[in-house]
Amino acid sequence: MPNMNYANVPYVDKPVSRILAGTAGRELAKPETAAPILDGALAQGINTIDTARKYAGTEHSIGCWLEKRGNRAQVVLLSKCAHPGIFGRKRVNERAIRADFRKSAQQLRTDYIDIYLLHRDDPEVPAGEVVELFNAMHAEGKIGAFGASNWTHQRIQEANEYACSHNLIPFTVSSPNFGLAEQIGDPWGGGCVTISGPENEGARQWYRQQDMPVIAYSSLGRGDVLREDEEQSDGRGKSVSGRRRTQGILLSPELRAAAPL
Repeated sequence: MPNMNYANVPYVDKPVSRILAGTAGRELAKPETAAPILDGALAQGINTIDTARKYAGTEHSIGCWLEKRGNRAQVVLLSKCAHPGIFGRKRVNERAIRADFRKSAQQLRTDYIDIYLLHRDDPEVPAGEVVELFNAMHAEGKIGAFGASNWTHQRIQEANEYACSHNLIPFTVSSPNFGLAEQIGDPWGGGCVTISGPENEGARQWYRQQDMPVIAYSSLGRGDVLREDEEQSDGRGKSVSGRRRTQGILLSPELRAAAPL
């Protein structure tokens, strides 16, 4: 048996592996190259797959794999919706969210998604509107747990206070950047949110107090802590990766020295 730890996430009826299979990579965009990667992940006990409508081709690859292996009941699917459109057009609205769900479900070859997250925020949209919509989709059997990626903890608190006051299901999952390296700026656009670094201790404390699962992205700095890389000073005694692949990743000299290469 694989030596994997699992967690229970409210409104997900399967255990969720504490390591997720991320799919934001070119190798996952084609079914023939994705299948052995997904097979290998599942063999190691990684039963939870993190994807998004924005990840070109990956939902199709995952859907082909699920259909061919016949293992949908074993797998926890996490997908994300409402990523900004062309020229940064905001898409946090019912029409866009439901359209993204329909496309994702079709590509994933399923009628429900275990964990469904907003990919970005639009602070001009009242959090309560999103709570109402996700509760409706949950009642329709389309989604299990729901929450957000790249929302600040203050916005999540706003959403959950609305849910509490209206006797609705709250956000139960969040996916910010959190890892050994600090994310700087807005490397992927649309309002990336991190809880790494000393300045975000307040956010981490909030998550501890709420006992909310954090599905961290780029927890290893997109691999930067595991390999040598081009460096350039950021003027603060730290180094910034020079590669496009690891844009927006900042490591302290201490962490860089300690990282296995």
